[in-house]
Amino acid sequence: MPIMVGSNSDEASVMAVFGIDLAGQIQKLRRERRLGLGLIKLLYPGVKDDTELGRQVCRDMAFTTLGFVVMQAQQRVGQPCWRYWFDYVAEAEHATYVNGAWHGNEVPYVFDTLTFGRACPTLRE
Repeated sequence: MPIMVGSNSDEASVMAVFGIDLAGQIQKLRRERRLGLGLIKLLYPGVKDDTELGRQVCRDMAFTTLGFVVMQAQQRVGQPCWRYWFDYVAEAEHATYVNGAWHGNEVPYVFDTLTFGRACPTLRE
């Protein structure tokens, strides 16, 4: 069965909902797995802030990498798979989504349901 799988630029937004401290994850690595953190930091050059590094690392470990693994599984069984990276934030929402598209923000675009959030017309309209 063909599938499409992807991730958004700020998937880590959903982790805050579940109480995950993104900076705390990096601080824990610094205490317990210093060498591992050093290797991880090589993948994110220029990112110095623990919160930003935690946001990017948690996003990639929980969402981006998992999508890649699913894609590889599809390839192994000879089924097509498409991957996407969603980063669009409407201009009017830049203050709300400062780190990019949150988990699930792509759904109204994928299913073309953006207008469903508007007020329902009255019976006369």
